[in-house]
Amino acid sequence: MKKLALWNDLLIDQREIEEVYALDKSCTIIEGIPFDHVTELNERLKVYEEQHAHYSMCNSVPLDVDDFLKWEGFEEHEFTLKKPTVNGEPLDDFLLYCDLDSKFYYSGKLEISYVYRWFNGDEWKYELYDTITEEIMMETSEDCIILEGKNQQVYKVFTMDEENVKVRDTYLITFKSDCPREHISGKVLEKGDLKKHLTELGCNVDEYMKSIFRLGREQEDTRTQPSQTKIILTSYDRNLKINHCDLQQIITKKLDYATIKDFLDEYTYDDVEYIRSCAEDAELHTEWIKN
Repeated sequence: MKKLALWNDLLIDQREIEEVYALDKSCTIIEGIPFDHVTELNERLKVYEEQHAHYSMCNSVPLDVDDFLKWEGFEEHEFTLKKPTVNGEPLDDFLLYCDLDSKFYYSGKLEISYVYRWFNGDEWKYELYDTITEEIMMETSEDCIILEGKNQQVYKVFTMDEENVKVRDTYLITFKSDCPREHISGKVLEKGDLKKHLTELGCNVDEYMKSIFRLGREQEDTRTQPSQTKIILTSYDRNLKINHCDLQQIITKKLDYATIKDFLDEYTYDDVEYIRSCAEDAELHTEWIKN
């Protein structure tokens, strides 16, 4: 299965999401000075501010961290000051100074953010997020249905969110622009909305939906060959016994399940009666077991 994510409607591989520190322009990264004396530096900073308070007030200038570090005894060649990049900093250990509250910080105490970078042919673009839980994470079928002449593809969605919650009748439709500089985008649709979308595109809805319902099932068939093992399905007052291969045939043709395991995890009592009726229509052998 594919592990994908939708960030601002951009379709990306989850493996391309990077963890970073997101810092604004009020921060200054300090390289070359040990970061394990943050408390002492902040205490010394208070002393420095008290001694230079009159000058700062009269000239309306903020603290110059470069002047403070030299006052503290560090030579100019011992440290380097730089502003953070707008698309996040790697999760390295470094000393940080923030103008907003006039304090030093150790990077290891910062909250982690997430970034996705991509090249559009001319320049690097990026999407930066404080959390990934606000975005759509999903597992989809490897195979897809291509909507001819529409630059769109349809995948079946099996799970969503970080908790890998199983979903049914849910699909991912992707959009590819004619412009090579545009990133592939996507949208998650339930079955009813997908049919409506296909109708608006002028597609043959019935023909496409037949193919779409089969998404992901072929890959499952290659992993698990159906056997003649009989499976017992629990009903209200008795159980139904049916061959594994017969059940596989019914759930793939009549029900929207990708695998027998998914069906067994989620089926209801009413599904058992429906399975029995489908098996009879197909002239398959089933057996009721009286409790």
